Amino acid sequence: LQIALELARNNNNPEQLDRIELEAERLNNLIGQILAMPEGQYVRDDITDIAQLLKEITDANEIEANAKQVRLSLEIKPDSNYELKANLTQLRSALENVIRNAIHYTDVNTVVAIQLKATNKTLQIVVEDNGTGVPNTDLDLIFEPFYRVDPARNRKTGGYGVGLAIVKRAIENHKGTVKAVNTNHGLSVMITLPRAS
Repeated sequence: LQIALELARNNNNPEQLDRIELEAERLNNLIGQILAMPEGQYVRDDITDIAQLLKEITDANEIEANAKQVRLSLEIKPDSNYELKANLTQLRSALENVIRNAIHYTDVNTVVAIQLKATNKTLQIVVEDNGTGVPNTDLDLIFEPFYRVDPARNRKTGGYGVGLAIVKRAIENHKGTVKAVNTNHGLSVMITLPRAS
């Protein structure tokens, strides 16, 4: 919302104002779900095409990426079925958080690579940036609520250490896992979800 608002202010762009309205509505709905639903009780009754969802999220974040001179690269391995039984609102929020986090911390004039592939039993989404990564000792901690690798940097960018915690909670509620590893050029986040039976 902050990025879209800044772009709208700078460019007097009605399209960005529409985007802000949409994201505010999604955020309001997500917060309502989190507050209203006890731990562990999440309805997953939306049949979701992960490939299509990733395309939508990538398209929606092109403007923010372009503003930072970052390119989003989406690679979907050929497969006949990327459907998943999910809570669409929460899953969208989780995937968007990971992608936006990568845009935030990748270096200018680099690529954020998003890859979707399937095994017999799982769907795997990998998001890789070209930034500084995080200390190896913090790789598990970054998914804990309110944990920040660099508080000064997060104050500057408006982070409060909740984005990746939301990701972890949403993915675990879908019986999946999420982990982060440092690569030789940045940070890689892998989400693994069970395929629809």
